[in-house]
Amino acid sequence: EREDIETGLPISEVRPISGQLTNALSHLGSLGIVHADLKPGNIMVVNRHESPIKVKLIDFGLACPASAVMPGDRVGTVGYSAPEVMLGLPYNKASDMWSLGLVAVELGTGVPLYPGNEDYDVLKFSIETQGQPPDHVLDSVMMFRRGPENGQRLFVSLIKQILTLDANQHITLSEVLRHPFFNPKSSPCIGMSAERPQNPVVFQLIKNTYNLFIGLPSKQ
Repeated sequence: EREDIETGLPISEVRPISGQLTNALSHLGSLGIVHADLKPGNIMVVNRHESPIKVKLIDFGLACPASAVMPGDRVGTVGYSAPEVMLGLPYNKASDMWSLGLVAVELGTGVPLYPGNEDYDVLKFSIETQGQPPDHVLDSVMMFRRGPENGQRLFVSLIKQILTLDANQHITLSEVLRHPFFNPKSSPCIGMSAERPQNPVVFQLIKNTYNLFIGLPSKQ
C-alpha cells in the first residue's frame, strides 16, 4: 500500500479518504478531542478493493481533550504538526485540520508538502511558500513562553524596527542605542542570560530573522 502512496493516489481515492478522515476528526472534535498525530502512517486501509475505498484513523496515543492540552509539549510527527504546535503555543482541534491538509496533499502527490527532519526545516518551507506567520502569532510565542517583557521579546521588537521595508521608517542609530534591548536595567524585562532554556525552534527563527529578510541561507 505504501508504494501506491509514494507515487500518489488517484483523485477518485483521495476524495473518499479525505472525506472519511474529515468525518473522523469532526466526531473527535464534537467530543472535544484532539488527535494530535494525523499522518499517512496512522491511516489504516480497511478494504482497498471496496468502492469507495474504506479507511480508519488509528493510533490515539497522543490524543487528549482540548481542555487538557499542555502548550509546549512536543506532540505529533515532524512534517505534519501545525505551526502552533511547533512553536509551543496552545493548540486545539484546528491543529488536526492543518495535518489533514498536509496528508491530503501527500496522498495525491506522493511526496510531503513540507519535508524536513526538524521542526525548523518544516517551518522554513512553510514560510517560503505561505509567508511569515502573522505578527500576532510571533508575539504570542514570546508572550506565552517568556512573559510580556523580556530579552527575547525586546530583541524581536528591535529587529522589526531595523528591518522595516520602508526606508523612511527605519529606526535611527541613536534610537537603536536607546532601545530597551540594550539597557534591560531600565525596563522591567528579564535579561536574556537569565531566561529559561529556549525553544530551539523559536531560537533558530529569531537567530535567522536577518538572513531570511536579506535572502541569505538561514541555516548552516
